Amino acid sequence: MATHFTPTKENTNMTDKNTYLSMRGTHMSTGITKMYRLAQSGRSMVEMLGVLAIVGVLSIGGIMGYDYAVAKFRANTIMSELNLRAVPISQQLTQHPEEANTALTLEAGDTLSSGQSVSANVAVNPEYFEFHLTEVDDTTCELVLENYETPAWMMVNGSLYENSTDICSNPDNDMTFVYKNDLGERRNCSSKGFFNLETYKCDCGENMSFNKDTKDCVCLSGYIWSAKEHKCIESRCAPGEFESSTDGCVSCDDPNAYSIQDAQTARNLCETCPNRIANLVYPVCVNMDNCEKMVSFPQMHNNTECHLCTSDQSSFWIDHHEKAYEYCNACSNRYASNHGCILNDFCQSAGTTFIYQDSNHSASCAQCSDSKTYTLGHKDRTHDNVKSLCLACKNAAGISNREIVKDDDTLYCVKKLCDTDEFMGADGKCYKCSQSQSIIINDFSGCSVPTCGRTQTTINNQKYCILSACDTSNHKNVLLSDGSCWNCAISSVFSSTKEECNACGTRADGEIKRGWIGDDENTIGECRLNKCTLGTNFYTPSGCSLCSNTSFAGKGEYAQQYCEACGNYSVEQTCYTDTFCSKGTEFISELKCFTCSYTQRMRLADHDKHRELCSSCSLSKRFFADDNYCYPCNTKEKPTVTTTEARNSCMSCPNRTINADGQCIYILTEE
Repeated sequence: MATHFTPTKENTNMTDKNTYLSMRGTHMSTGITKMYRLAQSGRSMVEMLGVLAIVGVLSIGGIMGYDYAVAKFRANTIMSELNLRAVPISQQLTQHPEEANTALTLEAGDTLSSGQSVSANVAVNPEYFEFHLTEVDDTTCELVLENYETPAWMMVNGSLYENSTDICSNPDNDMTFVYKNDLGERRNCSSKGFFNLETYKCDCGENMSFNKDTKDCVCLSGYIWSAKEHKCIESRCAPGEFESSTDGCVSCDDPNAYSIQDAQTARNLCETCPNRIANLVYPVCVNMDNCEKMVSFPQMHNNTECHLCTSDQSSFWIDHHEKAYEYCNACSNRYASNHGCILNDFCQSAGTTFIYQDSNHSASCAQCSDSKTYTLGHKDRTHDNVKSLCLACKNAAGISNREIVKDDDTLYCVKKLCDTDEFMGADGKCYKCSQSQSIIINDFSGCSVPTCGRTQTTINNQKYCILSACDTSNHKNVLLSDGSCWNCAISSVFSSTKEECNACGTRADGEIKRGWIGDDENTIGECRLNKCTLGTNFYTPSGCSLCSNTSFAGKGEYAQQYCEACGNYSVEQTCYTDTFCSKGTEFISELKCFTCSYTQRMRLADHDKHRELCSSCSLSKRFFADDNYCYPCNTKEKPTVTTTEARNSCMSCPNRTINADGQCIYILTEE
């Protein structure tokens, strides 16, 4: 604690005065220091400028984020509202093209909710129509280009969109959207073609023609494609030479194979050499002088040498090329199958071995007794010798134990698992030849063998194995329109028309043998075995139900007939008993009983019984209206009542009346 000096009469001499002044100075210095520190509290100017800079950056970022969100909303609006306008135009142009004018009417209006004006017209190519938008900002324009997939083409300020949004260069851009009349995908121009903005068609460049087979632009004879100049240029090679993509001009007599530009453009150049052919797979230009037909054959893709027909190697890998196949098959001791040029006697232990295509696409040999499935090859390139070896496989008893199945374009040699009185379905299961149903099959299923008594047929591009004869006498079976034959006594449900289902006739008690469940007797419905007794049961999808029950019964005349035979009534695929709900205290809605005091309106089924229960509520009154809802009498709603029954139901409420508009109103709140 500080010591304070107080001057008195007794200590006013000079020494004490100096002491006093000295102590007073100390206290004054301490006070000044405190005042200085007080003045230094708070933030410096540098700190304040830093805070303001951060706030500025965050503000700019927030504004930019907001602008982007607004632009994205505009882009989504443009895309969805153009689609909305495109659909009716597409329908008009595809269904009634003769009625289309150059200017098209926009049923949804010529201004989008995002503010842009829009117009539509038939394009210069009548296979297309187009929308024109004005005043689209650059960010919205870019977002539309990147995300809108429906149009065939899009243009901005007259420039075609080709994966670069740099064309959205103005603050207010004009955009054009070109659609196919059927709103389908466009046919992309070939790599050497271009989209002609004047005709709205893909065109080929100078010295080019369009190849309909390859759907590509190709150079005319004497020209070659220059990837650098992106056009067809005159060949730079002298007669007796061809142009390689890697080695320039090469002599026709050079023994090697050389890469060429691409299959269609360079073929005419390569084959101007009478001794060369173009292999279109790789592509290369091959010198066929290397091989002597009937003596040797080429591999085609690298063709640095030819293989002699008499080579002791059982199989050589060859290319899928007509010349490779031609030269291989010209060898008297070989044949071409898939990628193999195979010796005739390779794997020829008929009945015990067969040829397959291994993982390297080379020909290999397998044992018939092996249980695995083996690939034979492509359906169009597998030689008959290979197929016959598979089918010649037999088991120890001398019975054929392998067959060929096809999956898409590939043939397989599979172990036959079915007995002699069976055939194999597409699912790999064995089915008895006496099977009444039609079974989906693949090729070579064994369906058509004479001992099976069945026939293979194709319905809607799907192969079926059906009974050769369908015995329909005495209503044993029914022959359906798809060629299948069904036994009328089976418990399985099958699909048929009503007429086909009724062909099963009646039971011994006179009731129908099978019941048809469906909407329209001319369409396909369900044909079900009738296990119910008329007057005792009614039909449900899970079986027969006693007449005393209320249950879902299904649709159609069959279900309704059995329900009504019980003394019940059918409504909305449900069979109701007359006593399902207590009259006067309950009403029916959504397959449930509700007490009359229930405070909400509830939907009624379209049946007089349900409307009667609603109006019969005694203590807590209810009424029904034209909309088929059951309302409490104290509701403030004003439903319309125009039918006599609905008006009478409304007037049964003591607190309601009907106004001039035909509404049932609450009289305590209406003048």
